[in-house]
Amino acid sequence: MATQSVRCPIFGFRCNRGHVFDAPKMGDFEWGEFLAYGALQSVAFINSWIDPVWNEAASLVDEVSPDLRSRSRGSSVEGDIVQAVYSATLDPGPAGPLAIGPPPCPVCGLKGVVDQESTPNRWQDVPHASHTAWLSMDRGAKLGIVSEVVARATT
Repeated sequence: MATQSVRCPIFGFRCNRGHVFDAPKMGDFEWGEFLAYGALQSVAFINSWIDPVWNEAASLVDEVSPDLRSRSRGSSVEGDIVQAVYSATLDPGPAGPLAIGPPPCPVCGLKGVVDQESTPNRWQDVPHASHTAWLSMDRGAKLGIVSEVVARATT
């Protein structure tokens, strides 16, 4: 992970199976800023406004499936696909892959959160996401990964 970090609020959550846990979460009005979560409560901060890999991921989605984004432009499907592709560009956390989405329950691994506290209970420094492996790949390898992610996301 990169050495830079962002201070994020920690909220209490309850998963669909009733387990209670704490995890960092971006505010509801943090447009273009995301957290990517992994196993064992690993997390990384993403700012899509300044990360050039975000635009690269969106461009590669257009290249791999030009009609896909035009059919879904402005919908949650478009955002979900770009987020899935971008997640594939992230270096793994200490316990494996990271992905944009809700925090997984550290007890059962479910990503379905049914309840969240309304105010943070503390703060945590969250490292910026990195893309070392992605940036070392050639264009063909990147297109292959994007094709796989788009295929999974649209089936």
